Amino acid sequence: MNPISYLLLLLAAPLLAWAGGSNYGIAPGTLPDLAGKVREWPVPTPKFARDPAAAPDGSIFISVMSGNKVARFDPRTQSFREWDMPSGHRPHGVLVDKQGIAWTTGNGNGTIGRLDPASGKITEFKTPSGGGGPHTLVITDDGSTIWVNEINTDTVVRLDPKTGQMRTVKLPTRNTGIRKMIVDAGGKLWYVGSHSGRLGVVE
Repeated sequence: MNPISYLLLLLAAPLLAWAGGSNYGIAPGTLPDLAGKVREWPVPTPKFARDPAAAPDGSIFISVMSGNKVARFDPRTQSFREWDMPSGHRPHGVLVDKQGIAWTTGNGNGTIGRLDPASGKITEFKTPSGGGGPHTLVITDDGSTIWVNEINTDTVVRLDPKTGQMRTVKLPTRNTGIRKMIVDAGGKLWYVGSHSGRLGVVE
């Protein structure tokens, strides 16, 4: 690699780091000295716990799909707290916005969930399909838009958190099977269909 290419790669590295991972809306950090030390903690309700998501305060949220709960781990006190989700919610994914609100996909009842950890208040927003199996969600950097894919209906839904309004976009390919999505710097939603083998963008 020539010196100019190497310099360009170094300059682009922070942008690439921002675009990757699952902590959309939360800026990733860099561990300057990796010791390689690993620690684990037993999840209070070990019923298909999945999808860790970092919150702005450094805590880690996880969805507990089969236990119908959302859990929060505080690394400082090394303690968990759990919230029971509404009946049938079955949270598949969870992400935390910059205000510390946890958003979930209600895979069991076709909803998008909003959990305010400070008050414990949980709100559900019914997706337009009413049961398309909400699967994956991403949050734009400013938190103004939440995108959710409905894996059973080959649609993606955009939720405005302020108004609760939703817009549905039908995907052109049947059985797309989105399992990962990102929002780029221009606000476009990119996805890969693990079933269809297609890369797509919603503009």
